[in-house]
Amino acid sequence: MDNTTAPLGGVAEPIRGHMIRLRYTERSLSDATGIAYTTLRRRLRAPSQLTMSDILALATALDISPADLAPQVLASSAVA
Repeated sequence: MDNTTAPLGGVAEPIRGHMIRLRYTERSLSDATGIAYTTLRRRLRAPSQLTMSDILALATALDISPADLAPQVLASSAVA
């Protein structure tokens, strides 16, 4: 499985929780991650479209580990 394009569902809630904690809007998170605003909005509403690259950019912007957003996905990727 290509980790840069593997779908990562189930991470929208933790992302939104960290956004609230850091007072990010979707627009400001878009700016911080470099993910286009419309793309970020779409992917947060359909988290299965998030890629590993998105998770890495989001984790960096939210100042957390990527594992905090998708621990079960990262664990299964490490085993594969």
